[in-house]
Amino acid sequence: MIAFRPLGRPSIAFQVDDMTCLRSAGVVTNAVKAVDHGARVRVELTTRRVEIEPSRAGVEAIGAAINRAGYTPVPVATRVGGDK
Repeated sequence: MIAFRPLGRPSIAFQVDDMTCLRSAGVVTNAVKAVDHGARVRVELTTRRVEIEPSRAGVEAIGAAINRAGYTPVPVATRVGGDK
């Protein structure tokens, strides 16, 4: 399990229920990196949640990239800094 911890940048979180294995987690990560190479991506497979700390792309671009990769991202939270 990967613990989510704030790193001081705004973050975007998606619930991706059709991401069920390490391969699909890699595909989702690569999709995010394709639109924002500098993004930090954390995947929690047990909850099927993806948290992204973008360097330049917004929630719409990242969500669209995950969708183009064949998955169904649902935005669940946006956090600024250490706030929950």
